[in-house]
Amino acid sequence: MKKMWVLAILLLILSGVVLGKTLLVPAGANSNMYVSMGDFLLKQGYTDAAEKAYLRAIVLDSDNMFAYNNLGAFYREKNPILSEENYLKALKIDPEYAVARNNLALLYNSLGRYSEAAANLQMLADSQPENKQYVYDLAINLAKKFYYEGRSIADLNLALSAFKKAYSLDPSFGHSLENIKVLEEIRRMVE
Repeated sequence: MKKMWVLAILLLILSGVVLGKTLLVPAGANSNMYVSMGDFLLKQGYTDAAEKAYLRAIVLDSDNMFAYNNLGAFYREKNPILSEENYLKALKIDPEYAVARNNLALLYNSLGRYSEAAANLQMLADSQPENKQYVYDLAINLAKKFYYEGRSIADLNLALSAFKKAYSLDPSFGHSLENIKVLEEIRRMVE
């Protein structure tokens, strides 16, 4: 019965009728309501309806960075290109939107685009230097950049420096000390 009510409400809300170029939406509807609805629907497993809710949020407010970020997360596994586009749209609206920037960095990391991941994480670490997660993730991506993208000693040194910063913030967080030891040994071997 609960499922029927959810579906009936969704059908009513998401079935906006297009007449010419006028979109009819429920009175009082706003963009953030559709973002919240999309989040709820996604958690309930209604993925198609969640996508429609996020898209409706953008129709109502083309500057809703939360809708673009959530669409980016929605598309991450299905369509990384659309995921990237939506994260970039969120960041165009607000370049300081840390959640979208971090999500974009995670996407780039998952795609093996470590230079781009590191560049985004560097912005986050610069804006929040005490955030151990950002600093540690930056170090990881710099190390991967060194290993997979050219083996530049400069990248190795940047990774080492970032791991040392992460370790200074919290010695028990991640595997900073182990990574420091490994990178120092690699540096000794290649110099």
